[in-house]
Amino acid sequence: MVRLNSLGKMLSAIILIAGILALPFRSSFHLFWLTAWTFALIAVALSINFKLIKYFSRSAVMFLLLTIALPFHPASAQEAAWIKIDGIALYQSGVQQLAATFLKAMQILAVSLIVVVTTPYTRLLKSLQRFKIPDWVLAILMYMFRLIFLMEQEMARMKRAINARSAKIGLKRKLQILIAFTGVYLARLMDRSERGYQAMIARGFRGKIEFWDEESWSLKDGILLAISATFFLGVVLWR
Repeated sequence: MVRLNSLGKMLSAIILIAGILALPFRSSFHLFWLTAWTFALIAVALSINFKLIKYFSRSAVMFLLLTIALPFHPASAQEAAWIKIDGIALYQSGVQQLAATFLKAMQILAVSLIVVVTTPYTRLLKSLQRFKIPDWVLAILMYMFRLIFLMEQEMARMKRAINARSAKIGLKRKLQILIAFTGVYLARLMDRSERGYQAMIARGFRGKIEFWDEESWSLKDGILLAISATFFLGVVLWR
């Protein structure tokens, strides 16, 4: 996956996501198929990098919280309650909608993570550039990616400093130190990001990103696109 053309991977991901969004959900067979497809994509992602499991677990909780109200809303006013407990009604259409939304969201997350993990961020930006994404958007994404690393580095340093200075003190004093270090952390983060930006300006950056490495297309890229297109056409015909 790492050696595949980044533009081909992104095109395949877009086609797969379009197919996922178009997947029907009208019976228990559709539920079984959606569940199996979800576990298959998650298994592929975890086989590439098992550390992705934390993203799946956190996202699963978030998706459930966002869709938890769906079972309480019928698809039509004439629909009878599927289960009713103490005046609280659950509707079958709502439960189906929750399951479909949750499974599709997990599938889209898996496809997106596979592309991101197997593609260097510079090649991702280049692929977005070939999709005619404005240069200022690419510059923001590039700078934001760099800022994330700066945040992680500064946070690790601040944690070491806090642990070194708060080994045998009370909770109140620890909170005071934490508040003080939070202000220092933000100040240092802004200073480092500004110095990084000035360094980019000094090296000729004027808002446009230039990519010099060229990627060639191979037979594997064509096969990946063909598989994605076949999946999308199969979903369209299935509907």
